[in-house]
Amino acid sequence: MHVRSYRSTHWLRLVLLLTSLFPAMLAAQPSSPVSKGPGDDLVIKKSDGQGKSATFGQDLPPLERAVDPALYRVGPNDQLLLSIPLIEGGDFQLVVSVDNTILLPRGFPLINVKGMTLSRLREVVDSLYRARSASYRNVNISLVKPRSIYVSVTGDVLFPDRYVMTAADRPTTAIDIANRISQEGLTKQREEEIAEQRRRTRDDRLGAGNFGGAQPMQRWVTLRHNDGSIQRLDLMRYRALGDESQNPTLREGDELIVHSSTIGSSTISAVGAVNSPATMPFADGDNALMLYRLSGGVREGGVVKEAFIARRTAAGLEKVPLDLDDSVSLASTKLAAGDQFVVVADDAAVTGGSRVGAVSVVGEVERPAVYPIVPGVTTLSELITMAGGVKPDAALNGAYITRAVDSRFQKPASVLASDPGAYISASSLALDDTTRMKFDLENQRNRVSADFVEIVGRGNKAHDVPLEHGDEVVIPPNPKNVFVRGRVQHPGWVAYAPGAQYDYYITMAGGYIDAAVPGRSQVLKFGSGIWDDPGHTTIMPGDEIYVPGERDLPGRTSLEIAGTIVGITGGIASLAFTIFTFVQQLTKK
Repeated sequence: MHVRSYRSTHWLRLVLLLTSLFPAMLAAQPSSPVSKGPGDDLVIKKSDGQGKSATFGQDLPPLERAVDPALYRVGPNDQLLLSIPLIEGGDFQLVVSVDNTILLPRGFPLINVKGMTLSRLREVVDSLYRARSASYRNVNISLVKPRSIYVSVTGDVLFPDRYVMTAADRPTTAIDIANRISQEGLTKQREEEIAEQRRRTRDDRLGAGNFGGAQPMQRWVTLRHNDGSIQRLDLMRYRALGDESQNPTLREGDELIVHSSTIGSSTISAVGAVNSPATMPFADGDNALMLYRLSGGVREGGVVKEAFIARRTAAGLEKVPLDLDDSVSLASTKLAAGDQFVVVADDAAVTGGSRVGAVSVVGEVERPAVYPIVPGVTTLSELITMAGGVKPDAALNGAYITRAVDSRFQKPASVLASDPGAYISASSLALDDTTRMKFDLENQRNRVSADFVEIVGRGNKAHDVPLEHGDEVVIPPNPKNVFVRGRVQHPGWVAYAPGAQYDYYITMAGGYIDAAVPGRSQVLKFGSGIWDDPGHTTIMPGDEIYVPGERDLPGRTSLEIAGTIVGITGGIASLAFTIFTFVQQLTKK
């Protein structure tokens, strides 16, 4: 009886103790007004150390620019972070599965994220939790690490190939990679080929000097998605104005087609005292602000107040003044094809003595026209680039430049040879030399010395020549023939044969006639009009071969020669008679 009473008292005390501790135990539990729904018992607390990945968020790639949630499309292997503030340790690591689905905690069904932007995914997740309970607030989802994807880059790049990128990368990054040596295990021959290719590209870019650029900057890119949709991108406007729609983030399977830098029919340029002189394809809607930003701004020594747009018009060259401190005004200044953004420099050697000028290009170029230049600085090769390059049928050996003004005396070309006597009156030239010089003054007075074959055909910048205001560049079509005239059987045009020499054309013209004197033959060079010895020149299309006969002498000259011969003969006979008489008298003695 005593033992039973003790046990009853013990259990009563235990019950009272538990009753007193129950409120404290309740207070220790996390308070949650959330009504429990299906699957809520599957919630994994972050503090439990479960569901975490040791590699989550590791090896984050560099970015060109932060992604825009409204444009970034979520895809397989994207690493996301879901934040639910009302749950203890409510940060959940999510990875989009390879079938484009994600599983949210707290028992939600799979969500198909195919085609969803990051902004849209945030809206969907927020609405799901709010539908579960109005108490869920500030539920958010963020991108921690973008997925790796395959992107193909083709077109005008050094190494067209398929590259591993991330979905946060942009076409500009992919194009940059495709223009670098990134492959491993290359053979020595392939390394040398790549190095030579890169050297040529570097020379082209550096050889343009500061005005106009040897090649226009790349602008147009076609972006083809694996769903069949296509975007045409303008990289110039992205770089200048920050328009991300022109350089969006990439997706798996994208193909980038980089168009040639010479695509399009017109260009615009930034020249003079700017940090990054360049030529780029023109597009409707381009403005002065874009060109100013792409030029990198005014460099040291530039006169900001003397910036302008040089524009060719039917009346000549027009100067549109610019206020570089007024971005609104710059943006409203629309450009036209061929416009040049010019910043004058303190140093005349940079922008030229007259600072701005115009030259014309006629003949076999893609865009014959009048172009604005910086006199004394813009070169022939740069002008040909602005004109779109030469056509396949151009005869570079016959091309030439005429100059409207004599840079020595600033005289118009029309009066340069008006008084040839002023040149030869005090010379020591022979009479026949002065006659030849008179014709040379008339025929060569306004020529600019330029080897088009070297400068344009072979890209030899060492031979490049600066242009002056008023110059005219003439590039004729290829004659495709050589003219043989003079003492040959069948004078006339002979079809040009690459590599053939002088004798070949004589043979094709039927050979010499009896009156020919082959040793006196000359070649009249197409374009320059200079006579040359057949053995010292390469025959080119348009050249003329002249085969003369015996030297033609006036009748008086012939009589003078005959008289001289008679006189000399008579003198010799008289001398001989005198000697004979003298010898006879000596003999008699």
